[in-house]
Amino acid sequence: MSAGCAGGAGRLTFAPLLALLTALLLAVGCKGQAGPARDDRGAEPPHAAEAAPRAQSALAVTLNGLAAPMASAFAWRAPGGGLDVLVSSAPLTCGEATAPDRAAAIDEVVYRTHVPAGDARVAGDGAPGAATRVTVHDQQTVDGSVHLAVDGTIDALGCPPPAIVTNLHR
Repeated sequence: MSAGCAGGAGRLTFAPLLALLTALLLAVGCKGQAGPARDDRGAEPPHAAEAAPRAQSALAVTLNGLAAPMASAFAWRAPGGGLDVLVSSAPLTCGEATAPDRAAAIDEVVYRTHVPAGDARVAGDGAPGAATRVTVHDQQTVDGSVHLAVDGTIDALGCPPPAIVTNLHR
């Protein structure tokens, strides 16, 4: 078959359309082979280790007396020494956990703490990709009405520390 209308008035050929459709299907089928796959915003997906939920079976968290199962936990080296630790009821990535501007999702329960260097409650050093365990017994009350109790061992994934944001305004 020929392309276009050559060879007869009103006769359509589908060869060019079929070739274009085949090329598009191959391009979609090969997506990510030339480089990392990206989401709708153009961001690379998180590494499997940092995206995997890290259920906290040895940690009891209650919010106003109700159990709040934790889905992920992260630790990273703090700039001034020690470790910063974040536990969340949402499955997060290292990048999300360490983002300075991240807002908690609706109904998400988040516990953050700082553990000083050399604290005996810590096993691990928060190195990226390594397991770090922190034993906690903490109770917090916010605005006199929200009560959070955290008791047990946090099994955290070590993350790279967050990028330090510098105020460039003078």
